[in-house]
Amino acid sequence: GRRRLLQQGIRPLRHADLCGIVLHGTGGLGKSSVVSRWADRLQHDFCMVAVFGLCDEPALTQALAKALPHDAEGERQGLQGGGDLAHRLAAAIEACEKTPLFVLDDFEQNQDLPTTGEPFAKVKPGIVPVLSALLQAVADHGHSRLLITPRYQLPAASVPGMEHVPITPMDEADQNKRIARLASLYKEAARQPADLLQRAITTAGGNHRLLEWLFKVLDQTGLDHPALIGAMEAEEERFRENVFASALCAALPEAARALLTALQVCEEPVPLAAVVALRTGPSSPATESAIVGHLATAVAWGLAYVWAIEGQPHWLAAPFLR
Repeated sequence: GRRRLLQQGIRPLRHADLCGIVLHGTGGLGKSSVVSRWADRLQHDFCMVAVFGLCDEPALTQALAKALPHDAEGERQGLQGGGDLAHRLAAAIEACEKTPLFVLDDFEQNQDLPTTGEPFAKVKPGIVPVLSALLQAVADHGHSRLLITPRYQLPAASVPGMEHVPITPMDEADQNKRIARLASLYKEAARQPADLLQRAITTAGGNHRLLEWLFKVLDQTGLDHPALIGAMEAEEERFRENVFASALCAALPEAARALLTALQVCEEPVPLAAVVALRTGPSSPATESAIVGHLATAVAWGLAYVWAIEGQPHWLAAPFLR
């Protein structure tokens, strides 16, 4: 699955004049899996330098130090020393036997939650100089690349030279491939009644991680599977709250919340004209431009998804909001 997205990333990472890609979207959609497959396909051209979660200076320099050759002790010491961080990173990158591919996974740990009226989640002040130094070193080198996987979209100004790629729930073709793969792994789950399997698939809502979790449960023998699936359907609220803090939804302007609530009645992506027609109540956005702005915020925060269908944007509220 995800063939289109994988190809979308591989070409610019190999050839384009950019620093890298920001792959953003809600938890469980497979960002880490996509990045891992990008790295696997690029392993002959790059060596992966990965930082998971907090990306402060010690975490970044220690990860890069592991990629240095054994005899590059001077560069290793210089990397851990003082002075301008961008220069130290650049010297270490030059000393690597293979070009580094930096991966900053679960980067939302380095972001503040978005506040009302802001479509993006800003990088925490203590991380800004580290990220800026890494971007400068990657840009100056010209061949090194950077991949960042946050839940929340980053302001373009904080990551110059990066291409922003949203990850959406699996489409039908990708989901069918994923289901076939899970069915081969969890054979007892594949033997469950068709209606029970469909309830599990619907509950997952295109979420890569949640779909596998449900298959694992269905694979367990001696359990009351219908009751368990029913309990999991009730637990979607808990899963949602674990992924998106209640503060994130509360931070949306009232008009954006009203628009998102109205959009939840749609089970397929809809064009702007249909979104405009959904406006109800005094708190709904007053103009088309306001609607477009609120939709952009919802997409940036991972509360809605946008697809290009026949050359026109179509929007869908995140399934776990229903």
